[in-house]
Amino acid sequence: MKITENNIIESLKSGEEQAFRYIYDKYYGYLCAIAKGYLSDNDAAETVVGDVIYNIWEIRRRSEERRVG
Repeated sequence: MKITENNIIESLKSGEEQAFRYIYDKYYGYLCAIAKGYLSDNDAAETVVGDVIYNIWEIRRRSEERRVG
């Protein structure tokens, strides 16, 4: 199956950890480079990007809990 943004989003909604890992592996370095341009600090850039990616997972988890609960 070809990986598309829609596939990844649907996989995230379904709670598939592989989709989260794909996003992390594909975009983490790129997003850190962009964040470093704004922050001029590698550690701060990595922290911000890590927090954003973590929040994507948490939003998905909370969304899933609302559907179940």
